[in-house]
Amino acid sequence: KYPKELDEFDDKPSKLSLELSSHPGKGIIHTIDFLKSLSSAKLHNISFAGIGPKEASACVIREGNRLRCTDSGDFLSFLHNAQEGAMIVWNGSEESEKQTGEWIILNDGKVSLTEVPHLYLGVLPQRTLHFVPSESPNRLISENHALLKQLQNQINDTEEKGILLTLSSHPDYGVMFGELPYMEIQCVTVAYLFIGPVESSALARFTRKNEIIFEDHDGLVMRSVGNILENGNFVIATKDNCTHPRPGMSFQVNDDGSISPVEAPNLVLGFYDLSALSNDSSIQIKVEGKKKRNMWLHSLNEKVQKIILENT
Repeated sequence: KYPKELDEFDDKPSKLSLELSSHPGKGIIHTIDFLKSLSSAKLHNISFAGIGPKEASACVIREGNRLRCTDSGDFLSFLHNAQEGAMIVWNGSEESEKQTGEWIILNDGKVSLTEVPHLYLGVLPQRTLHFVPSESPNRLISENHALLKQLQNQINDTEEKGILLTLSSHPDYGVMFGELPYMEIQCVTVAYLFIGPVESSALARFTRKNEIIFEDHDGLVMRSVGNILENGNFVIATKDNCTHPRPGMSFQVNDDGSISPVEAPNLVLGFYDLSALSNDSSIQIKVEGKKKRNMWLHSLNEKVQKIILENT
């Protein structure tokens, strides 16, 4: 909301809120303020950035082309590689000053990376997939859970491509892959999983090891980030591109239609609502590609929304 002020205030003590004009009433926040810190993120001293109520917007100062949060001292950065789909984080590690992202704040309020200026901050309207407590109101119930449960015990690796992961808990929705391209992180192909329109629901089946595999998506398997079985952790799809790939995470279909990791039946697939101070849900921030932005906005009904810090 204040691009001109952020552009002018370099190495000054004054702080400015990351409130957004593209999303009225919203701002860029620390999700740790609404969701307990994940141990894997805490280990690396990072927290995920998200869109939340403007009252919780992070306040920052500029240090060169970097943005530092005045409350935590963390820098606004990105996870892993600076590529389309990279997740935006607050980095508080000792090496953050060397590794943090540097940002260009344009006059129209868009924010891009200096090293890849064709990429901008943006959000996807779908909610990311997480582990939640088994009694959570945000747990997902599979519409086809009876068939999934049956196939879990009657594995056919060659003929069964899968069952649609549509939801009875949220009619007209299903578990889906996003519009963003896969990411390559070292030797691992990674894709985010979302809750989105039913027509985009993914096909999945169980393997003999109780992995959930997506044959139509290059054989990626479902797992949590870091294989950590923890309330709030992201659930993604991955494929190891190496001689000895890791096995996927084992899952089970519960009697109520929810899906749990075998080793943690107290957790189920679900989503988190970070809007404790608002009626609207919050969305994880992504890096958006300039070349594909117009296509998505035009032909896919704004499936990617740009974030704008615009003059009022």
